[in-house]
Amino acid sequence: MYKTTLKQREYAKQYRLEHLQQCKESSNSWKRNNKDRVKQLNDKWHPITNPINNPKRIWFKTSSKTLKKVPRIGECSRCHRSVSSGEIKKTDLHHTKYDELDPLANTIELCVRCHRQSHQKGVL
Repeated sequence: MYKTTLKQREYAKQYRLEHLQQCKESSNSWKRNNKDRVKQLNDKWHPITNPINNPKRIWFKTSSKTLKKVPRIGECSRCHRSVSSGEIKKTDLHHTKYDELDPLANTIELCVRCHRQSHQKGVL
């Protein structure tokens, strides 16, 4: 396994800082000259068009389940911020209790912040 020395890491950090502006300009130039490719990449990783981020997909225990309809409405049931208003980017389904027969039973829709807080505090 290759290990970097502290001197190598410091040099790499300094190099990145010195060449940051040049890298940004190069990246922006590439984006201007490859607009079709940029659109293709944006579509590929867009949360709706990407199959990994399919809105009909939920995580249930240790596997993903694809449902027939979108289970989310886009509003946090705790703080009431919504995706449509632009206050949040996405919501998560939080299982308060698992039901083997119905993956949507005992679920509430939370924004990422409220979902993280619910797991940290252990309460909802």
